[in-house]
Amino acid sequence: MKQFFVKNRISLLFIFLFFFFYYYPIISLNLKYRDDYIRSLIMMFGFIQEGRIVSKIVLDFLSFTDGVLIAPLTQILSVICIACTIVYVAIALFKKINFFSFSIVSLIFLNPFYLQNMSFGYDSLPMTISTCCAVISATFILKTRYYALFSIVCALIILFSYQTTLGIYVNCLLFILCKHYLEHGFDNQSKIYTKATVCIGIYTLLCLLFTLIYPYIFSGFNTRFIISLSNIKANLLQTVFYIKILFLNIHYIIYIAAITTILSLAAYHFKQYKNKKITVKNIVCSLVIIPITYIAILLAAEGPSILLTFEIDNLRVLIGISFLWVISFYFISLLSQRIYYGFYIVFSVFCFSTSYSYGVFLKDQDVSFQALMNNINYDIGHSSHSPELKIIALNPIPLAASNKRLTTKIPFFLYLYGEQDFDWLAAMKISNVLPYYPANNFTEICQSIYDIHSDKKLTIKTIKSDNYTLYFNKNNVLIDFYTEKKNDYCKEK
Repeated sequence: MKQFFVKNRISLLFIFLFFFFYYYPIISLNLKYRDDYIRSLIMMFGFIQEGRIVSKIVLDFLSFTDGVLIAPLTQILSVICIACTIVYVAIALFKKINFFSFSIVSLIFLNPFYLQNMSFGYDSLPMTISTCCAVISATFILKTRYYALFSIVCALIILFSYQTTLGIYVNCLLFILCKHYLEHGFDNQSKIYTKATVCIGIYTLLCLLFTLIYPYIFSGFNTRFIISLSNIKANLLQTVFYIKILFLNIHYIIYIAAITTILSLAAYHFKQYKNKKITVKNIVCSLVIIPITYIAILLAAEGPSILLTFEIDNLRVLIGISFLWVISFYFISLLSQRIYYGFYIVFSVFCFSTSYSYGVFLKDQDVSFQALMNNINYDIGHSSHSPELKIIALNPIPLAASNKRLTTKIPFFLYLYGEQDFDWLAAMKISNVLPYYPANNFTEICQSIYDIHSDKKLTIKTIKSDNYTLYFNKNNVLIDFYTEKKNDYCKEK
């Protein structure tokens, strides 16, 4: 271990700085994001209920207690994990660390969808540890000893930290097998195909055991985790939609990259056939294997979440989607490394541009939110003197005016941010800033909502502004932000 760090210290430092500056907008802003508001409000991680024991152990070790937010330390440590993983995997796959091997492997984490994962102050580190374990675990089939034991250890870490990363394990395994096939065909002298089968069997068995014991051990089990094949179509279509939205402004480059990938594969096979290294049978096999690999990568992109009830907001589950460009760029490198470097530089610039534009989005949203909270705090303070006032948000907090304009140019940010889709989150965010707790009695909440809608005589005290309306009903203050999405959880009450 010590030799690994000493020998590769320059590479580790370079890759750390590369990804530190990639995620710098998120790290430097140090803003809470979604679940962070809940955890910091109740001062509990809440990981045990979700079966994420490893996540709790990691954060307990770093914070020395439960529920304390230590961001951006979690994001910085995540970048360190990413740097170590890239160097290790580059050496495992290409036997050396140079710009080519680093760049290919770095594409795994050069993923705009992963910006959402890194936005979480609490979850970013457990998610990254799980992701790194999944990628490293896939390379164990290249080892001759203890690959099964290491696979079991990594699988357990993944299952008890962030189960979604099972998808990136599958995709990394597919990439390694596809790379081996192009270089050696079906030659199993290294027993790579046998090892891959054994590892898949290990992961499948452990996943089945986890699924069976989960409902009986962890209280977080609910209908959201019910597995059904009927969910695949909706999730797959949504994944394709997200890919289209991500590359909306550079779709022409994607078309060029797709054509170049096809031509690269054709040229590579022609060269191999001309040198009598492969036969027509191998070419036919490639015509079948490569398209199937792409389809499999797409299916495994969001891991087991593809079998779960569809959720529109969770781009963070698309960790494994990066292997679409990992494998495509690798195919291009078979034709010409110069052409590959050209595409890599363009893609890197696009990813950095997306990250820094998203940083501007987050900063503007926070400025807008703080201004909104100052106004609401003033209005509440001058209108109510109840010491036990509770917050009820009727709808999500609106986007900043600048962000509404920005999302017309980059609609991807609407889905990457996603907070405007959560009505339950608004009260949590407000309670993190203002000295009022969110109402948690659903009967009382629904009664208050019913009261303001049925108050024909206007006896409920009301304060209206350009951005919101406050309704004071007993010990509750209801806030209407005028956003289109209304809180509808009382419809079934």
